[in-house]
Amino acid sequence: MKTITVKKGDILQRKGDKNNTIYKTVSGLLGSYSIDRKGKEHIFMFAPEGWRIADAGEADIPCELYIDAIEDSTVQVIEKDLTEKKTSLL
Repeated sequence: MKTITVKKGDILQRKGDKNNTIYKTVSGLLGSYSIDRKGKEHIFMFAPEGWRIADAGEADIPCELYIDAIEDSTVQVIEKDLTEKKTSLL
């Protein structure tokens, strides 16, 4: 797990990216959304401080959602593979 700082408007994940990351908001605000064929954004969720945000699909399947910084933010980046391995051991 690593911690990064992102600026308002920075895109952390795009549709079609490999789906292998979970983002935890340490400070700031993240959001996820999809874009339809007409180019309209549809908000899926917001992730304020302490929340996690990710595409719900399985690891290594292409993402359906965009995730970006709504505010300047500090974010922990967690690899899904590590999370899934931990869960399977419990």
